[in-house]
Amino acid sequence: MMRDEDNYISVGQWMLLLLVPAIPVVGWILIIILAFTGGNESRKNYFRAMIAWFVLVVVILVAVGLVLVAFPALFQDVKNWQANHHY
Repeated sequence: MMRDEDNYISVGQWMLLLLVPAIPVVGWILIIILAFTGGNESRKNYFRAMIAWFVLVVVILVAVGLVLVAFPALFQDVKNWQANHHY
């Protein structure tokens, strides 16, 4: 059974946890480790949500890329429209 104290995160701990993603390469490794280890559910849920946002953004970018590759004429139409409409 988890006590409330086990799920408590101090301001200093939050500052460190918010710093983790800013560390190149190592930050993502730490995010994955912190998302699935330890007993603090708040911390794990925070990093799981961060991973979910990353996956969502990658899926959207891949979908947009596939649309642009599958329909190059659409992209060309946008470029032509921009060339003909000077602001």
